Amino acid sequence: TMCVVQVDCPCAPSDKVGINYVQRAYEEILPMRAMKMSWVPYVPLEDRLSRIEGLKTKIFTLHCSQRRSALKHLKTERVKKFDYCMPYYMSLISPEEDHDTTVDIIYPLEPPIVCPFDWEMDNYEEFTDDLVKAEELPEDEKENFKVHIAVIYVLGLL
Repeated sequence: TMCVVQVDCPCAPSDKVGINYVQRAYEEILPMRAMKMSWVPYVPLEDRLSRIEGLKTKIFTLHCSQRRSALKHLKTERVKKFDYCMPYYMSLISPEEDHDTTVDIIYPLEPPIVCPFDWEMDNYEEFTDDLVKAEELPEDEKENFKVHIAVIYVLGLL
């Protein structure tokens, strides 16, 4: 059986594997060494006779040094780990952060105004009026503050 996994990310491949037991509904995370696995650089066929040290590759293949003949002598539980084993990738953005619509806005004044703003719940005009009423934002900066929020939103910085 052959399985191809492609991961396109800015960081190096993880040195962990996840063993996802479907029947038990949990995932076990182990270092690759525990499963006798590692990432090795992919070397194209035409480059295999040249020096590998100078080759800069962004493609890695998953290598397992566990011999097939040795699998017959392993305990059933250990063999099952190989059946459910996949490279482990942990996203840099957690699901909780992904759905959060509240951000901190920093408006450059002396002293700067730092305030939380919820893109889904807050109306920027009412929000600005409330800041003026609370005397956190000067009246003459009201329109500039609205523009500041709009520019940040349009540029996708929030």
